[in-house]
Amino acid sequence: MGYRVTKDLTTTNENTYADVDAWVADHGPCGTEHENVVNGKFIRMDESSVRRVLEYTDEAAYTEHTSVASPTSYSTSDTITETF
Repeated sequence: MGYRVTKDLTTTNENTYADVDAWVADHGPCGTEHENVVNGKFIRMDESSVRRVLEYTDEAAYTEHTSVASPTSYSTSDTITETF
């Protein structure tokens, strides 16, 4: 059974972003390109935030991905986890 994690990411710098491409240019792929991620995407929420949706084969793959923290220039909120 798949495992989906959705989080809202808000920049912690003063920059604003016209679209998702501008966000990624400033913050990088934010985990969407990790080897454990089966499908990753962003949705623009407003000029300083995106919603990131990551899908994994199972919860264990998510846990493995998040076991190594990396520094970020954004904060996260509104985490939603679900199986599918």
